[in-house]
Amino acid sequence: MGLAEEVLELEAAVRREKACPEILMYESDLIESLIGQVESREKALRIDPITPEEQFRGLLYQMDLDRVKYLLSSYLRSRLVKIQAYALWVVRQDDVNFLSPQEIDFLTKYYSIKTNHFKKTFLLGLPNDLRSLESRKGQRVIEVSPQLDKHVFIKVIDDVGRVQTENSADIYLEKGDIFFIPYNLVKPLITEERKIDLV
Repeated sequence: MGLAEEVLELEAAVRREKACPEILMYESDLIESLIGQVESREKALRIDPITPEEQFRGLLYQMDLDRVKYLLSSYLRSRLVKIQAYALWVVRQDDVNFLSPQEIDFLTKYYSIKTNHFKKTFLLGLPNDLRSLESRKGQRVIEVSPQLDKHVFIKVIDDVGRVQTENSADIYLEKGDIFFIPYNLVKPLITEERKIDLV
């Protein structure tokens, strides 16, 4: 896949990540490929241009690379915002393979800082049996988790057929259709089968 196709895929990944209520699978192959291509092209641009045409062409290439870097940072930033918002929930998940190794490292440090802050600021003022952020038998910990029943705009990429809604009504998802629908009804079609895209 060339740079132009990868940039289009990155734009779609940014759109999906921003529209989705949960943290999606990290696009490791795409991100690593784009970072490598940006670095190699920036290295090539460091060569001093000889003619004004080469200088102008170099400025255009640099603008394109800056756009790609902006998209990369936007993708990563939107993921970090969700990791911070759902930190207590993500830490309690059995499997965090949807995060990159760098995101797992960030989550570990962020969770440690956040729990230490909670302990120092207000948990020490509570009775001993209420001081823990960990869940105990019969007690629930208050944590912010993704709202999977949130409505999202979707565009159908491939014909899906009939999908049953929460109130037992059937809707038919055909290629090109756009719907405003609860995320949890179409989650597998977005995350696993890629028959639907978020818009």
